[in-house]
Amino acid sequence: MKRIRYSSLIIIAGLLFLTGCSGNKDADPIQSLEKATISPEREILFEATRQAYDGSAPAVTLSENVSPTNNEFRELTTGQETEGAIGNPSWTDAGNSDLSAWTPSIPEIYALQPGETAKCIARRFGIDWVTLYSVNNISFENENNLPAGTMLNIPGDMLWNEAYGPRATAAHPTSYTVRQGDTFYTIACSFGDVYPEAIAQANNLNFNEAPLPGLNLQIP
Repeated sequence: MKRIRYSSLIIIAGLLFLTGCSGNKDADPIQSLEKATISPEREILFEATRQAYDGSAPAVTLSENVSPTNNEFRELTTGQETEGAIGNPSWTDAGNSDLSAWTPSIPEIYALQPGETAKCIARRFGIDWVTLYSVNNISFENENNLPAGTMLNIPGDMLWNEAYGPRATAAHPTSYTVRQGDTFYTIACSFGDVYPEAIAQANNLNFNEAPLPGLNLQIP
């Protein structure tokens, strides 16, 4: 008899234990996507893309106030003469080292030089980097890995948006001491909105020759 009672108590205790284990518990909340963190530049690109699709973007550009797609940009330039429009070097005679007559200009097509990035080119020409990335299929994954010689379509009508911050990445006018491996192109990128030709011009140097390490340059 006692053995039956003990068995019954054990069964009841087991049932109570299982009931307690299976009780409802609040599931760990899943983090809202709204709280997910992204870099400021990705947030800017996301917002620009969202506005472009929902029509809330401010009117900025070309003839129809829309950012051109790759195909639209090519249609704008198809059939146009591109000779002389490639932005390196940007003076008339590629063999001319005299920059006394050089003036800043924005080319239709630009070939990246060693050490340059697409963001650097956007800052130099004062164009919207979001649009530059869009028309040239540039992503955050490959923006710093574009090889020298990459041809970029330059959307000259899309101006730099100050909401992204200043074009300059370092204060100037100033002086700069040339380091090993520097070129006029890489030095210009160090300052953001400076043309490499302007640096050579300000220092009366041959633009076709790399500046010597240790040389003190004036950055306009």
